[in-house]
Amino acid sequence: LFYAPPISASIPSMKHKKFDCKKPETISQKIWREGLPGPIPGRLSTVVKHCVIHHSAGSNTDTNYVNTLRNIYLYHTQSNGWDDIGYNFVLAPDGTIFSGRDSEGIDDEDNVQGAHFCSKNGGTMGICLLGNFNDTAPSVALQKSLTNLLAWKLKKEALSPWDSYPHPNSLSDDLATITMHRAGCPTACPGDSVALLIDSIRFRVQKTIDECDGVVSIIKRNKKYKQLVYPNPSTGRFYVMIEDDAQVSSFVLKTNDGRVSQEGRFPENGLFNLQVQAGLYYIELFNNEGPLSQTKILIE
Repeated sequence: LFYAPPISASIPSMKHKKFDCKKPETISQKIWREGLPGPIPGRLSTVVKHCVIHHSAGSNTDTNYVNTLRNIYLYHTQSNGWDDIGYNFVLAPDGTIFSGRDSEGIDDEDNVQGAHFCSKNGGTMGICLLGNFNDTAPSVALQKSLTNLLAWKLKKEALSPWDSYPHPNSLSDDLATITMHRAGCPTACPGDSVALLIDSIRFRVQKTIDECDGVVSIIKRNKKYKQLVYPNPSTGRFYVMIEDDAQVSSFVLKTNDGRVSQEGRFPENGLFNLQVQAGLYYIELFNNEGPLSQTKILIE
């Protein structure tokens, strides 16, 4: 058993000022890690293409977020034997953002390779949300901080929330720029509630980036696009057809209970060849403005 004693330093409150796409204010490692064993030296720098969202799966009633973070750090370093906490950033329900993995001056802290994605950590930035979000949705303050952090990082790297890239190497399947732990590892993390919000998070991140760039988004709110899936039922090989002016950029395939099964860039010819278990799914299409349409598909 490991115990993180309370710290004497006071944690500054975060001022939720208007976001301008600069790096959000964070609580440094030196503050929250006071009195604990330091991380083991030796860091790797990585070019981030994927921001991976996690949850701590801990209590939703504990408000001592600093203590929770300190004990996660001890668990990762003293129990798991890792050189540091696995995440680049840790976000609390009140919106506070903690700097996670210590960069040790190797690179910016968002570009330091972590330990959070089942040994496929290259090209990723890990973000952990404190709490258990299987049945409870993240607070408004937490979602706002997550949106701002992602908007800053994606704008910094010139990435789109709707992009996807091969991971962990050029021969691998695509992984979205904003993704979840469960998308690449056998886990329920970051919880079903976050999984149901992931498309909304991407949309809000894009909207935030557009506002920072002075782009006025024009959404055709009254436009209902017709989406056709053929054949349906299918064996996993099927066409998805939609009107040309929809300008589809990405898709998400969800199971009947709302879990994300696959996601990525929409194929140019609309032909999908998915290797998934038989069952009822929903395929949802997006363009850079947000969701377009959703259709049921039965895979036999």
